Amino acid sequence: MAHWALGAVLYRQEEYPAALPELERAVALRPINAGMWEWLGACYYALERWQDARTALEKALALGPSRDSARELLDELTAAGH
Repeated sequence: MAHWALGAVLYRQEEYPAALPELERAVALRPINAGMWEWLGACYYALERWQDARTALEKALALGPSRDSARELLDELTAAGH
């Protein structure tokens, strides 16, 4: 959880490049955690890595279909043509 916690703090501080490896490591350690996939997707989105964001958000929704914020972000990607 340490990687996720650090990644979340860095993300909230808009330090997206620094947050990314922490969130990627968190997902690698807990690949069935929908919330971690959602954070990773949001970070990719902030970095304009559209396909990576879509993949991570789709994974978040596959693991946790009720994650409304992941669905909203995925809808934004689609509406923007990404």
